[in-house]
Amino acid sequence: MVSLTVNKAVLTVTANNQSMSYGAAVPTLTGTLNGLVAGDGITASYSTTGTSTSVPGSYPITATLNDPNSKLSNYTVTNTAGSLTIGNATATVTLGSLSKTYAGSPLAPTATTIPANLLVTLAYTQNGQAVVSPTKAGSYGVVATINDVDYSGTATGTLTINQAMPTITWATPAAITYGTALSAAQLDASSTVAGTFAYTPTSGTVLGAGSQTLSVTFTPTDTTDYTTATATVTLTVNSAANPAQSIASLSPAFTDAGSAAFTLTINGTGFTSNSTAYWGTTALTTIYVSSIQLTASVTAAEIANAGTTSVTVQTATPGGGTSNSWQFEVNSASGSTTEPTFSSVTQTVIAGSPASYPVTLPSTVESASVTCLNLPTGATCSYSATTNTVTITTTAATPAGTYSVTVVFTETVSGAATAGILLPILLLPLLFLRRRLAARGIWLTACLGVVLLAGAAFCNGCGGGGSSSTTSPQTHQVVSAGTVTLTIH
Repeated sequence: MVSLTVNKAVLTVTANNQSMSYGAAVPTLTGTLNGLVAGDGITASYSTTGTSTSVPGSYPITATLNDPNSKLSNYTVTNTAGSLTIGNATATVTLGSLSKTYAGSPLAPTATTIPANLLVTLAYTQNGQAVVSPTKAGSYGVVATINDVDYSGTATGTLTINQAMPTITWATPAAITYGTALSAAQLDASSTVAGTFAYTPTSGTVLGAGSQTLSVTFTPTDTTDYTTATATVTLTVNSAANPAQSIASLSPAFTDAGSAAFTLTINGTGFTSNSTAYWGTTALTTIYVSSIQLTASVTAAEIANAGTTSVTVQTATPGGGTSNSWQFEVNSASGSTTEPTFSSVTQTVIAGSPASYPVTLPSTVESASVTCLNLPTGATCSYSATTNTVTITTTAATPAGTYSVTVVFTETVSGAATAGILLPILLLPLLFLRRRLAARGIWLTACLGVVLLAGAAFCNGCGGGGSSSTTSPQTHQVVSAGTVTLTIH
């Protein structure tokens, strides 16, 4: 008897390895059957679990054999599992807000993802070195990485932190008056960061009247994180009130009637370019020399007659006004007088004491009286013919200072007045009528008549024109002047 042993067939079942991305549809799982006898009808199905909700990872694929004809007992089955690998899905990362301004604290760009709201980690580098968080101004490399179990993705960019503009606080300064130098009262800008201020115009500058612009440049101590900054304010400079004027002396202090036009020098204080000298109530052509001196043109018509005239200086508002009045003396006509001669024209005394000035008058003077012009407050003057002395008497209240005093002598002189005295007086009306008379061709005739009239007066004054050899002594009055200086301590 022969025994026949029939061994079982070997059936190899192998599941294929497969992969997919998270969130994608699960692929059709496949595998192979090797060693199957035709007609046995055995099939395999492949499956795994958790693929619809699992996180990325590796999942086994197993085969399940279907045996509709109950033939598996004829097989030795080797079932090899495969795997389904689920990888991270790729997400899109976008970097934004890559330009920032220094704020003294860490700054970061924005990072948005698709899908939205995924966790993103940012890493920074500067000059090849890792930086924990950008704070200082400069450029930084940025790498944005998605930190999620299901998604992956990266993005790169450059974060620029720009220098900040320092804040300057500078309130509009209060108005000042012309002549006030700029100081910390106007140049008082401040900033919230350390640094230095450079002003234009600089401290100590005196600005003109009007609306003026002040500017400042601020240089921060931290020039890495801050840039320089500028600011301006408007300063109102009001016109200064013109100073009060005061006349201290005139040069010359006197002249003769009938003299030619001359330039009068006015010395004092508080004069401006708007100051005008007045001869009585008549404005003179005035030239500003300095705050202590003016010159003015005095015409021949102003000094045609002997007498005393007030000279003042007027300046327009604000301030200014009219100065003290200074007396100018016009003596009798030139040639009719001789100025008094003072042996000493300067005296210094203590307030309350007298000052004496010895004087010599012409020998023709029979008598004289004096008037002193421009005396200091409380002072008086007198003349003694016995001692030939002019005395200026002060009081304890007389202010200290140096004064220029004009001493006017009214003299009774031997002899009749000469035509030289009369001629300027007679010609004066013709000076004003010259143009009209010249236009009518009678100027020369009028002048000739005046000269003849003066000649007749001269002859009469000299005793001429009469046959009598006996005449009464004649006298006449003339006015002459001189100046002295009085210093009071």
